[in-house]
Amino acid sequence: MNYLAEYKKNLRVRNYSGHTIAHYISDLNLLKRFTGKPWKDIKKEDVANFVGNQVKRKFSPKTINRRLSAIKKFFEYLSEELDWKIKNPVRSSQFVRSGRRLPRTLDNEAIEKFLGVITDARDQAIFSLMLRCGLRVSEVAELGLENVNLFRRELRIIGKGRKERIVPIPSKLFELLLACIKIRPNNPKFFLNKKQPSQPLKINSIQWLLKRYAKKAEIDVRCHSLRHCFARQMTENGVERTVLRDLMGHANISSTDVYGKLSDHFVKESYFKAMEKILADDR
Repeated sequence: MNYLAEYKKNLRVRNYSGHTIAHYISDLNLLKRFTGKPWKDIKKEDVANFVGNQVKRKFSPKTINRRLSAIKKFFEYLSEELDWKIKNPVRSSQFVRSGRRLPRTLDNEAIEKFLGVITDARDQAIFSLMLRCGLRVSEVAELGLENVNLFRRELRIIGKGRKERIVPIPSKLFELLLACIKIRPNNPKFFLNKKQPSQPLKINSIQWLLKRYAKKAEIDVRCHSLRHCFARQMTENGVERTVLRDLMGHANISSTDVYGKLSDHFVKESYFKAMEKILADDR
């Protein structure tokens, strides 16, 4: 029996995203190759050695912990769904602790510079969805016509864990989305590949577009950084953290709280820049 194949089916039934499933299966294959053992013979010592190897290879705590989580859930599946009489080899003490880094973001000037090099309406809409609505790149790629309500000027987004949220559409983005609808062929997906109009635009294509525009704008940016820019600007302009949580589609308020720290950092940075000018004027 191919246990990973069966587990993959189980995750699909439970509405896990294709992206998450691919990561989980990849993580489990890593453990299997590392130990060289059948699943029933993998013990906590094997997982501990696996974690040690991951740390030695300088994988980030976030990546290592994700892999541990994938392993733990798989063994829960073997125990609960297949009735295996085994102990879960993952222990809470094996998870790697780390200080939470502030998200990477752009200042407002860099944001305008980035948007300024994009002349194509479709591409403007794609990156404005991240910058002005806080969408993940996967959510942009999965966006369907049924998710865009131009009459009510809002988006219905199905995010991580099938969590649904409603995000308002600002006026400039509304015009861009309207322009996209007028020129696009009939297809359930909103953003399509220009070279293959029948095919939806995929995540790696959006990432490639970003890389091209970032180079043109002479800035260093990633797709997720644009989402962080949205959160930073919302926080700095007084949006309540519970409102931001709902706009971002966070399951836990602690994921949103990090942007408060980001805003504090921005306040200090702004203060010192202003003070430098004041002191220069005093001379």
